[in-house]
Amino acid sequence: MMMALNNLGLIGLYQGNAAEARGLLEESLALARASEDRQALARARWGLGQVALVAGERSVATEQFGESLRLRRELGDRQGLAYCLEGLAGVAALAGEHERAARLWGAAERLRETITAPLSPLDRPDLEARVAAARSALGAQAFTAAWVAGRALHPEAALDEALGEEG
Repeated sequence: MMMALNNLGLIGLYQGNAAEARGLLEESLALARASEDRQALARARWGLGQVALVAGERSVATEQFGESLRLRRELGDRQGLAYCLEGLAGVAALAGEHERAARLWGAAERLRETITAPLSPLDRPDLEARVAAARSALGAQAFTAAWVAGRALHPEAALDEALGEEG
């Protein structure tokens, strides 16, 4: 039931119905908490982070993606980590932190290549739009330099940066 609610919530989000998505994902989150299913909890929090990002709710998105990232780190879910890095990069871009966003996107891209886990075609249009806007705001040369720096980050350093725990 948790997975079905989670998936229905994401479908609602992809179809542009953020309110419906939020309700379904919150219901999935409640069931995940009750069953203490940490993987389901991580997925529901990521979905709620996506809803908050689309709605421009930076603090909520940061909290949800951050908690999902922490859980996925504990679980060793590297594909989930890539999604969380991309989500937190989106939040950074929304906050005008385009260089940080580019580093996180670069780190996520490298992680995806390492584990052979390409981005879902459903997620590609939103990510590409956010990346293009950040590249435009920062300038192509600075954006590329930050992206390359992100790709060079050690995975743990990238996760720490995403969580605001760097150095």
